[in-house]
Formats: sequence, C-alpha cells, structure tokens
Amino acid sequence: LLAYIQQVHLGVKGRVFDGSGVPVQDAVVEVKGHQNMCPFRSNQYGEYYRLLLPGTYTFTVRYPDHEALTETLNVPYGPDRYSALKHDFLLQRITMATGHAPAEPTQANLTTCNYKINLLGGGAMTGPRWSVLTVGLSLVIVLRSLLN
Repeated sequence: LLAYIQQVHLGVKGRVFDGSGVPVQDAVVEVKGHQNMCPFRSNQYGEYYRLLLPGTYTFTVRYPDHEALTETLNVPYGPDRYSALKHDFLLQRITMATGHAPAEPTQANLTTCNYKINLLGGGAMTGPRWSVLTVGLSLVIVLRSLLN
C-alpha cells in the first residue's frame, strides 16, 4: 500500500522560464499522446507538474510571443526513486530576426476550462463558475423534492 501511495510522485516537474530567465505563468505544458480536456499550465512561479509513468515522453511548451519548445524526456523507473524527474524549460521569444512576426494573443485563444488568462492583469482567473454551480445545485434540490 505504501509503494502504491508513493507513486503519486512519479512524473516530471520543473519550471518554465522566458529567454531572460524569468518564470513564466500560464505556459501550456503538453505531453504528446496524452490529451487533456484542460491543458496543464505553469503556475505563478513558472512551476509545472505532470504525473506520468516511467517511459519516454515528448513535451511541447507554448507561451504567447515565444517559440514553441519541444523536448523528449525519459521518466526513469525504480522502486528506490519515488520522486519526479526535475526538468526546466527555457523558452525563446519570437523576434523579427527569426523571421516570425510575434502574434498578438487574443482573449479567445487563451480561454480554456475553468479559467481564462487575464492579458491586462498578467495572470489567470481561477475558481468555480458560480452560475453553473448554482444551477446544478438547484437542479439537485428540485429532483430530490420530486422523489420524496
């Protein structure tokens, strides 16, 4: 049972930095072949964590005005190693010298799941959507009263 519980620490963790070495909030960290309804994003300190079994995985990290970064990592196996592999990603800003014009992010392409990026405020707004929660709770109450 203890070995099973320790497996929650398997995978990859680290930070995402821009070309200046500054931690990047809300960078999308994807693993090829592992589709998620909600993309995994770095937090306010640039930290990310992906729970993965031992094996080889291809990561792609995306952030507005930066080149997409793709790297292949090997998550090791070992009963003595119940700790995530530590790996940091260093992004490169898109400049005119690379031949790519920086694309201005829009609010529409940064809205996903239960949060959206606040471009003006520089962060993500997280938390439950109260209107959906209220409607769902009201529906449960109505259904329970009909069954009683």
